[in-house]
Amino acid sequence: MKTDHRSMTTSIKGVFAAGDIVRGASLVVWAVRDGQDAASAIDRYLKDQRNPKPETQPDRTMALETVS
Repeated sequence: MKTDHRSMTTSIKGVFAAGDIVRGASLVVWAVRDGQDAASAIDRYLKDQRNPKPETQPDRTMALETVS
């Protein structure tokens, strides 16, 4: 499984990885930091799932001309 170390996302949609599973046996402070980064990434992911960005639609408004 591939992991993006910046976003903590894996090659499986909705699955995140951090800490020793990504780095191997390492310092506890790095695992804690990875956990914080993963929590932020998961929060962003869940918010995007609840509030998907609308697809951009072309502007269909018409300009109105003033008639004197």
